[in-house]
Amino acid sequence: MSSRTKNVFAILAALIPAAIGYGFYRNIQIDQRQSDELEARVEQTEESSKSDVNFPAEETEVDSEDDSETAVLVSGVFGRGERDYNGAGSVDILLAASMPTVRLNSNFSVTDGPDLFVYLSPNANPIKEGLGEFVSLGALQAETGRQTYSGPENIEDFASVVIWCRSFEGVFSFAELN
Repeated sequence: MSSRTKNVFAILAALIPAAIGYGFYRNIQIDQRQSDELEARVEQTEESSKSDVNFPAEETEVDSEDDSETAVLVSGVFGRGERDYNGAGSVDILLAASMPTVRLNSNFSVTDGPDLFVYLSPNANPIKEGLGEFVSLGALQAETGRQTYSGPENIEDFASVVIWCRSFEGVFSFAELN
């Protein structure tokens, strides 16, 4: 064996354990990163569970309202929006304790989207007729389930409830009020 070959083997002998050690170290780093990500997901799940625990209590409180003091003025059913957006479920316009209220019922659902808002429109079909002089009731609280919004005093001037996406400037769903 030549001295040059011996030098190559000596270099390889020194590098191979270092390379193996690096690979082992790198695997430990990857495992630690995966462990940190898993821990973060567990914390998110625990926080979500805490908020989920509070939500039904609030909903139960809404359900316990005395219906004798609540009058349903008009109702509607959510349907297809623009593009591929869609909604389902019903909405009631109520007069609760002399306060106009918009209630999306427990069967309500809409396509997920960013920046969704609940609007009242004077137009029965805001896709064909546009929003008109709408009133915003605020950000959509959730893509599914029962939720309540305070309505304006002139609530009888509106013909539809609209789920509007500000980011996409489009109707995700609407319910014509009858």
